[in-house]
This record gives sequence, C-alpha cells and structure tokens, in this order.
Amino acid sequence: MNKSDELVLKILKESNKPLTRMEIAEKANLAITTTYDALVRLVREGLVRRTKETQRKTRGRPKIYFEAI
Repeated sequence: MNKSDELVLKILKESNKPLTRMEIAEKANLAITTTYDALVRLVREGLVRRTKETQRKTRGRPKIYFEAI
C-alpha cells in the first residue's frame, strides 16, 4: 500500500458518510486519477466498498460512492 492509498483510506475511515471520488480527491489534495487508482487498489484488497447512487433525480450516470469497510 502506497502513501496515496493510505491517505485515501484514512479519509474514508474518518468520514461519517460514503464519499464520491471527487470529494475524496479534494479532501486528499490528490489528482482525480491518482485517487481513482488508489480506490481501485483498496476495493481490490477488500478495504473499501463501492456503491452506486440508488435514487437519481437528474439525468446522467449515477454517482458512485466509496466507504471504508
């Protein structure tokens, strides 16, 4: 696990709600692609859960949320 992974996981553990990729990137002050890569690794390792927005009120793709397990 690298420093980006550790930072992303720390932010998710300290959050009281699931966060989007953009919210995590802003809190971590990381590029969105760096954040995404860290999230992919953390999901693969079973440390983070990925969930989709269940009720959309607007058009477009549903938001994807991440939370520490």
